[in-house]
Amino acid sequence: MAVDYIIFSFSGRFIRIAFPSAGSALDALPSAWSLNVNGGALRGTDMYNIGGSNYLKIRDIAALLDGTEKQFNIAVDGRDVNMIPGTAYEARGDEMTPNPNAVKTTTSETTFSFTLDGKPIELTAYMIAGSNYVKIRDVLKLFDVYVGYDSGLREFYIDTAKAYEDN
Repeated sequence: MAVDYIIFSFSGRFIRIAFPSAGSALDALPSAWSLNVNGGALRGTDMYNIGGSNYLKIRDIAALLDGTEKQFNIAVDGRDVNMIPGTAYEARGDEMTPNPNAVKTTTSETTFSFTLDGKPIELTAYMIAGSNYVKIRDVLKLFDVYVGYDSGLREFYIDTAKAYEDN
């Protein structure tokens, strides 16, 4: 994510404020791809294609992996999103809810910061309709989850029993 920072001293403490660099907006197109997780087909979520890659809400990914050995929870504090591995996902109730009116939209990188178990990580995310959309492959790589695809069927295969592979 292209981010600029201002660092200043306030009452003897250094404070860093992040703000997005000027960047161009990108088109986000509803994706026609489907998901298959551990052998079960899923179709109840919104995926977007942004810049040639498929993006999914970070909370949907947590919901997909919940109950597996690769599960993680999400804790949000302001604009900081922490992914906590090995912890059951605490659902909000709006996960895996498709938007029947999903249409092409314009988006840009979010200014949220991401951590994995409290450690900062680089994760590109886009804000669409109030949710952080992340590249599916990037998050699955963090949790060592296999993801493959069949371009003919336009389907992703996620297998939590297999290790991540660059393919």
